[in-house]
Amino acid sequence: MVNLEQSDFQYLYSYAMEMGYSMMDLQVAVPRYIFRDRYENLQERDALLQKYVEKRENLKVKKRAARAAEHSAVPAAEMGLKLERCRQAWVTVADLIKARKETFRHKESHRRFQNSAYGAPQIAAARRIQAFWRATKTRKLAQLMRRKELQVLRVIGPDELHTLAHEKTMDGIAEERRVLARKNEEQFQAQKVAIKEQLRETETPGIVNHIESQIRQWFLEYRDATGKFPDYPAAEAGGSASLFEHRNPQEIAAELDKLRIEREAAEAEERLPKEGKGNDKKGKGKDKKEKNGGKDDKKKKKPKDAKGKGKGKKKDGEDEGWKPVQPLSAFLSSMNESIVVFHDFWEQREDKNNLNQEFDVDMVKAEKRKELKEEVRVDVDLSMRKELDYLKLAIDGQEPKKGKKTKGKGKKKDKKGRKEKDLTPNRTPESIFEELAMNNVLQIYTRVRINDYWGSARIIGEQLREANYDFDLPLMPQAEEIRNIITHYCILPVASAEVRAKVPPVKSVLLAGPPHNGKHRLADMICTELGASRFVLNLNHIKTIYRGRSGIIMLLHLIIKLGRIFQPSVIVIESAEYLFSKRAPKTFKSEFKVIKKELQKYMKKMPPEDRLLILGITSSPVECNPKVASKLFNKIIPVPLPDYHARIIILNKALERETNLNFLGRDPFLLPTVAKISEYASSTQLIEMAKTAVRMAQPVSKGAGDHEVTFDPKLINLECFVALSSELKLFSGKPLDQFEAWYAKMPMSKKRRLLLEDKLGLNDPPDKKKKSGAKKK
Repeated sequence: MVNLEQSDFQYLYSYAMEMGYSMMDLQVAVPRYIFRDRYENLQERDALLQKYVEKRENLKVKKRAARAAEHSAVPAAEMGLKLERCRQAWVTVADLIKARKETFRHKESHRRFQNSAYGAPQIAAARRIQAFWRATKTRKLAQLMRRKELQVLRVIGPDELHTLAHEKTMDGIAEERRVLARKNEEQFQAQKVAIKEQLRETETPGIVNHIESQIRQWFLEYRDATGKFPDYPAAEAGGSASLFEHRNPQEIAAELDKLRIEREAAEAEERLPKEGKGNDKKGKGKDKKEKNGGKDDKKKKKPKDAKGKGKGKKKDGEDEGWKPVQPLSAFLSSMNESIVVFHDFWEQREDKNNLNQEFDVDMVKAEKRKELKEEVRVDVDLSMRKELDYLKLAIDGQEPKKGKKTKGKGKKKDKKGRKEKDLTPNRTPESIFEELAMNNVLQIYTRVRINDYWGSARIIGEQLREANYDFDLPLMPQAEEIRNIITHYCILPVASAEVRAKVPPVKSVLLAGPPHNGKHRLADMICTELGASRFVLNLNHIKTIYRGRSGIIMLLHLIIKLGRIFQPSVIVIESAEYLFSKRAPKTFKSEFKVIKKELQKYMKKMPPEDRLLILGITSSPVECNPKVASKLFNKIIPVPLPDYHARIIILNKALERETNLNFLGRDPFLLPTVAKISEYASSTQLIEMAKTAVRMAQPVSKGAGDHEVTFDPKLINLECFVALSSELKLFSGKPLDQFEAWYAKMPMSKKRRLLLEDKLGLNDPPDKKKKSGAKKK
């Protein structure tokens, strides 16, 4: 689809509506086995990394303490005394204010008690309470009726909304299932060994006798059909398994019958009288003609059509039939095989009583019998080869053939040249791990799931893209499309070695977009879904450790060497625009050039088994040259500002995460209004604004010993968001136009533009005859 449409983003909402699917049905889910199968290894890696991080922080604290000890202790003591006097003064003033408020409150309550009288004031108070209650009840009923009306009109959803509490409950149930699955897996692995040993003790003699009798019967039948003993299949071809495992007895019998018929025909030809011998050349020619059906021995010419062309060639107007534009998928055959296995075995299997999903002993025994049979067959083949040699020698008098020795067969020259030089041959992975962790190159990342990258999809994206064919203002993707392309290019190819071998790998990706718009969140999401090791190239952190060209080369060597051991791995390059920009800091300009050059060398020689992803992040993509950037990065993914619908979803998700309440269901007009006034705000700014609004709605805690914090949902209102949105630094105007113009210069965007212009007939090629005539003149 990328090659057909010349676009990395596909907008399929209209097609999904025609087929009756939702956008969730079209989204490719990330398999969870990628992370769960390596759960224990990842826990060990994270624990070791956390240990080195704490060690690094302790060293920083010790350095600060040592620096503080170098200064004089007298100013510190004086400063401590001043701060203590200030604290005591503030405590005294706070006690006086509290005592004054208590005295005033007691006086006011005493005065009200003295002036009150029974009778009319009590009745007036009761009427006021009654009026307040009736007004509140009527207002609540009106809100309920209005909510039901909006639900009927489908402006808002039903009351049973999916909240964060439901997600936590489902996550808890899923975790219980995973714990049970781990226990079953441990039991399964332990029982596999025990079952195999049991079968080895009980069934090995029977398997040996069965294979030997089968092979001996084949010896006799083959000699009866051909008159001689067969050649035993080589071990490289599979030995006796190539004869009996992949063919049924009927096929073997048919092959022997065919050999018997060929032998009988050959013997019959030998018994016939030999005619035509002598020096008569004419007789030979006659016999030759008779064999050819009375014709001379000449090649038959193909019949020609009216134009004189061969019959095999088709005419211009003839329909050759439908042919796929793109080659068939490399996964189609394996998918068909899996479907056949499912229909033949798993679909008919009754497993209702196995609620704990325990393993089936019979299936394990069947699998282990196959393994045991393959192991036993190797020894049986050795003994049967010797027996066949003895039979040939005893019956046919044929001596066994001696195998020729092959000299230097395993030694092949490397066509690619020399192997990659190891700069650290004597270092262990543990020492490299410790060095990179202590230098803050190997980092811990925040756990972010793919569904935690909030946003929406462009519902009419295909119509907007075709309407805007000139690309003056290119159509930017939204969160749904970005999640899909991250899954296709960054997660699935790096997660699976099989996918990486069958699909053209994406070795490097550049995330480009406005500042504070979720690019680092996307990097954390990729690492979380992969369970990957994250290496960060930030020269501000490592400038004093790895200096100059030699230091950067050594750093990249250590990262790639350790990344291959702990793969899948992600190498994150901060401020990637400096790789292609002339505005790079003078102190780091040479280092960025070395990084670019060395990464290009590695990507050219990168073997398919290396599951490493180079991920660049830039908040100033305008400084990057599009052509040069596309040479280093295979894919450039824009991360634009969220649109109106996406801002509503981000605000609602952020508030739901903080309060466990669905504000879009409580007040359907609050968040759309806030999304409208916060146009050109980034996703990070919207999330921080929602968190700040929740903190402003939290009063002081209930008591000194009670740390429970409550909040008033009524305080999270439009006035609060208006005040917060006025403080935002928006990314709009000229910077936004420059970013869109930069994306329009991408090679993929230019190809898309030419494709749409050809589709609309705006790029009609000139007449070739005129050009040829002009050249002749």
